[in-house]
Amino acid sequence: MEKPVEFAEYLLRNHPAWPPEKIRSSLSGREPVEQTVQIPEPINIHILYWTVWLGQDGLINFSPDIYGRDSALDAALRQPQPAASG
Repeated sequence: MEKPVEFAEYLLRNHPAWPPEKIRSSLSGREPVEQTVQIPEPINIHILYWTVWLGQDGLINFSPDIYGRDSALDAALRQPQPAASG
């Protein structure tokens, strides 16, 4: 996750027991402590995994496919398209 603290602050923005200062201080210890916090209302989360992207400079960037998902995507994209019905 690129910005976990900001994400936690967003999720807990309406939770009076978790102001930003408490979120940040809870993360400042040397040993990670797992806590479960109920958020006030559910939200949808979309997880994106990109190994190729266009940078702000207009250049194409590549990163290693550490989860091995590109080959399955490549195989799916190479399948023939179904014929249009109608």
